[in-house]
Amino acid sequence: MRLPLSLALLAVACGGNTVDIPDDGGSGGDATTTDGGGGGGDGGGGSDAASDAPVTQSCDDLAKQLAATKADAQACCPTCKSLQCTATAQDVCCPIAVETADKGQQLAALVQQYKTLCHPACPAIPCAAPAMKCDPNTSLCR
Repeated sequence: MRLPLSLALLAVACGGNTVDIPDDGGSGGDATTTDGGGGGGDGGGGSDAASDAPVTQSCDDLAKQLAATKADAQACCPTCKSLQCTATAQDVCCPIAVETADKGQQLAALVQQYKTLCHPACPAIPCAAPAMKCDPNTSLCR
């Protein structure tokens, strides 16, 4: 399977950064970025406070989550007789067609988090406008 240029750039642009994300279902909030060097922590304790601790996620993990969210947002049915690919969302570098505005908003929020924390580089080329059609070969909005 061949990856789109934006996904390939996404995977390359991460570097070694890690992201602290609260374990609250991904509602955003006070995430911080740290270098990927790792470090010691305390040995834990006898309380259940660990469940409230932020989950550390690398840029690579966030990129994988972004790729899965993007695939879900772009999934369409080329043989269905219904309106599809009716919305756009901002991907890491360029806008893309997505199935619904709700899925586009979810993708855009994750893209913004990724861009803020991982600082991906985009090529200095203009973006093509999304075609707003369901590709019969991939079943993805293009």
